[in-house]
Amino acid sequence: MPASGLFRDFTDPTPDFLVSELDGSCTLVEIESPIKHIFTEGNDPRPTQHLTQAENQVRQWDQIIRRNTSIMISYPGIEYYKARVIIGRSYHPAFPSYTASQSELASLNEQRSRICFETYDVLLEEARAALGFLELMFSGVPFIQ
Repeated sequence: MPASGLFRDFTDPTPDFLVSELDGSCTLVEIESPIKHIFTEGNDPRPTQHLTQAENQVRQWDQIIRRNTSIMISYPGIEYYKARVIIGRSYHPAFPSYTASQSELASLNEQRSRICFETYDVLLEEARAALGFLELMFSGVPFIQ
């Protein structure tokens, strides 16, 4: 669901979406531009200012959630949230290959416990997989899980 009402009483940036997971936890989703780079150019690629700003925004959400019990009451499980930031594309010219680029992104995610940075390419892959699953479900072919 769109999360615009979640932080309506606060002036800080709000998440774009709030996903209620089956286990009772919540995922806060921030959508950035697909043209924003994740890493800087050059021989020693580092996270860009765009990525750092998105990470700081997630930290602001954390402070808002922890300071306002009304949010925790309205959204049970939100105190155990995870954040998903969708930004940029999977391949980055600072790396010699797609695999190297993805390896660096995986390393970045390992360093952050509650934030997962993903690219639009990953989002597209997930959407295609979901579409394939739905097509299979509605095709009349029995589905074995």
